[in-house]
Amino acid sequence: MFVATLITSIWFLLGFVNYVILFFRSTPFSFSDVMVLKSVKSIITQYLKIWELIAVIAFFVIIILLLIHRFRTSPKWKRLLLKGSIALVAFSGLATYLTILFSSNGVLLKNVYNIVDAYRQQGFVIMFSESVFLRGVGKPDTYSARNVRDIAKMLGLVQEKTRGKNKKKEEPAEEIELKASLASPNVIYLQLESFFDPNHLEGFTYSSNPVSYYTELKNNYSSGYLTVPSFGAGTANTEFEILTGMNLDHFGPGEYPFSTILLETTCESMAYNLREKGYVSHLIHNNKGSFYRRNQVYPNLGFDTFTSIEYMRGIEINPLGWAKDKILTDQILQCLDATEGQDLVYTISVQGHGKYPEEEVEGYKIYSVLECGNEDWDDSQILAFEYYLNQIAQMDAFLKELTTALSARPEPTVLVLYGDHLPDFPFTASEMDNDSLYQTEYVIWSNFLLAQKDVDLEAYQLSAYVMERIGFDNGVLTKLHQQRENEKNALTYQDDLMMLEYDMLYGNQMIYNGKSPYAPSDMQFGTQEIVLSNAIYHPETRTLAVKGDNFTEWSAVCINEKQVPRTEFIGPQMLLVQDVDVKEEDTIQVIQVTSDREVLSTTEEFYMLDLEEAAEPEE
Repeated sequence: MFVATLITSIWFLLGFVNYVILFFRSTPFSFSDVMVLKSVKSIITQYLKIWELIAVIAFFVIIILLLIHRFRTSPKWKRLLLKGSIALVAFSGLATYLTILFSSNGVLLKNVYNIVDAYRQQGFVIMFSESVFLRGVGKPDTYSARNVRDIAKMLGLVQEKTRGKNKKKEEPAEEIELKASLASPNVIYLQLESFFDPNHLEGFTYSSNPVSYYTELKNNYSSGYLTVPSFGAGTANTEFEILTGMNLDHFGPGEYPFSTILLETTCESMAYNLREKGYVSHLIHNNKGSFYRRNQVYPNLGFDTFTSIEYMRGIEINPLGWAKDKILTDQILQCLDATEGQDLVYTISVQGHGKYPEEEVEGYKIYSVLECGNEDWDDSQILAFEYYLNQIAQMDAFLKELTTALSARPEPTVLVLYGDHLPDFPFTASEMDNDSLYQTEYVIWSNFLLAQKDVDLEAYQLSAYVMERIGFDNGVLTKLHQQRENEKNALTYQDDLMMLEYDMLYGNQMIYNGKSPYAPSDMQFGTQEIVLSNAIYHPETRTLAVKGDNFTEWSAVCINEKQVPRTEFIGPQMLLVQDVDVKEEDTIQVIQVTSDREVLSTTEEFYMLDLEEAAEPEE
């Protein structure tokens, strides 16, 4: 009786969590959400009010107490232990057999291309269970040294004796001439949080176009639809596809590779590929550095620097507590100025993030909805959408500011901007003029002449396409996408892509002759290194002044490797700690700490040696 109650309660609780999550996003609950729980716990209050959070916790506590009571009061029969064990094994074996049988004959989906539809078709229990056990890329039936070698030959990685094979695609003469006349350009990617053109919604009209500059960019530069792996959430998965060229459809249902395989191993990426061309690679994100475990994953993708919000100053916050994107212009320029050569700058925006307020926010209604094309929307949903419109209008202004700044620079630069997914509103595919909830758009802007071409792409094809436009083909998957993206036999293309993904991450790495050429990078946090140069202690006031460079509001002082309760940020060159005792044998350090108390970086130790010569802290 207790075991039956326990099993029922576990699934009931999981179903309850899924029910709550679907209030805030369109993607169902999967095991990957458990794995990123540490990253999201600090933003839970942006989705749940305090009393709602207390109610959820109380609900779980009550269930646990009832289970304890059930355990104490349930009858126990030792004589049934053997029979019960036999029955358990028998039913488990039957369930396993039926799962394998149904998977092989098509009753259960082998590959999940749309997780929302898969949950609806197969149910929560099956899909959540698959998300626990089915992770990573499954071993293809055709995986072998011979087949991998055939792919390598096709890509030109192995020279064939037969003449006429593996010829490169011919390019228009004007494109070849343009590439020959240019130095390698800086390449900037700008992933815009929940950003899309609301004019694609049929039946919706607005007081004015909130993304007028974005519309202008689409009309004057290369652009197209970008099919992304998620709707309403899942930023890191769009990021994964674009950085690596891998198709998330080949991974486990609902999986975030950032929280699974990329914590363990390096992976071919845009950063590694452009390093071969002499590029220095940077990442920028105006949110905490530990979100989606980016601080642990990015070295395995080969990036040289990572500037998260903990290394920024002068940040403005929107009413929901997210950093505004206009801070990113200066951060991008800092990355470009940090090196003499060419740079890859991958930037992840956050301003457009939900959950959007369902009441009017004072001073945030410049753009309004004149006509709502969905009759089921109530006033609160319209107010939430109007808040969103005003946020993307500010993001649109940021795009204009950024391109203006890049236009003034002498270095050739390519800017690739796109939305990571559609915002989490109750849209339907039929309301979109492209009939899809899984398409955003991309634009390729440049400060030099680059022929305008409008092509629709998958997210995992975007980087290879951009590299092709500027004359590069570094990387195995880059070559695959460039040579096969227009292939009529799409199944063969995906089969080869899946085999390479398995070989690179889980197999024998035969495409690399048995050993991956990629080692984790020695990634620096921030392009401007945080330096501790001096510490002055005044015993009478028990005040410690710490001097250095590039401190931020996320800088914290440590004494003997233990963080002090409160560090006061005075400015980029000084931190202050009050009501503290410091001895001459103590060591001082400055750390950068996220909002969930994870340490990102630490300065070298400073030793307190001569207290007699200590001076008053400077104002």
